[in-house]
Amino acid sequence: MEEIVKFENEVITTEIKHKQQKLILTSNRVRYFKSNWGESDIISIMLTEVCSVSIHFKSNIIFIILTFVSLILTFTMSESVKVNNFMAIGIGVSLFFGLGYFLTRKHLITIASAGDKINFNVQGLSNESVIEFLDTLEIAKISNKG
Repeated sequence: MEEIVKFENEVITTEIKHKQQKLILTSNRVRYFKSNWGESDIISIMLTEVCSVSIHFKSNIIFIILTFVSLILTFTMSESVKVNNFMAIGIGVSLFFGLGYFLTRKHLITIASAGDKINFNVQGLSNESVIEFLDTLEIAKISNKG
């Protein structure tokens, strides 16, 4: 992964590495690196340009919809369909969709500016370290205004 070239008097405050991602907070900017299977992103946002920061979960709701639809179809059609183990197959399909929902769920920090945004996956990191990063970013932004 690439390293950051610092400005004069710029100090690296926090650095988070997670899987193939790296998020660096300095006294002047936030720099994001991602390298994954032929895909590479580098996004840099100056602290004065940060509009918002959020910590949230992102998931594919379609899997929950498919889970409930397959359950409803399984229970309503189980009497009329003469297939052995239809109920077990239907419930298995529903469990598959339910598992898909949880496997595709992401815990993200989103740092937005007027022009771009950084989505950093923090799945598996402790809530304390994520909130500490958020606090450090907000303090650095306020300090940078002066």
